Amino acid sequence: VLVVGGGNVTMDAARTVLRCGKLPIVYYRKGFENMPANMSEVEESKAEGVEFVFFEVPVEVLDDCVVMRKCENIIREDGSVGTRMLEGTDYEVPFDSMIVAISENVDYSILGEVGLDGAGGNVFIAGDFAYGPKTVVEAVVSAKTAVNDIMNFLNNYENN
Repeated sequence: VLVVGGGNVTMDAARTVLRCGKLPIVYYRKGFENMPANMSEVEESKAEGVEFVFFEVPVEVLDDCVVMRKCENIIREDGSVGTRMLEGTDYEVPFDSMIVAISENVDYSILGEVGLDGAGGNVFIAGDFAYGPKTVVEAVVSAKTAVNDIMNFLNNYENN
């Protein structure tokens, strides 16, 4: 299961994936030192077996893989750390499932041709990705809806 992001929600999602018996691989566009997650969360995730891949960012989701692009840190004029994608470094990463746990500013272009409707119903979204910046309560409600949709999808998949 690919988990994209670097915050506390990313760590929670990755650790939940572990508890479900799957291997989570966290992809983050910067390094450990730039992750917004609490370092205790990161260290606990590493200790539990979560794998990490740094300086890579998804640029497109295809039917059964995601196109990743290598990137590097840049220091902006104001001293903040930014990210520059490195053209010509794209490669495909196959996956069974993918969780995108990135900021409230959503870049829908990652879905490419799959779009929000998904490839045959295989894309499920919730929280800020679905509705933009909202409250935690609204994110939880949308997550519950997404979980129900995923369960229905999986039940139908098993029965076919």
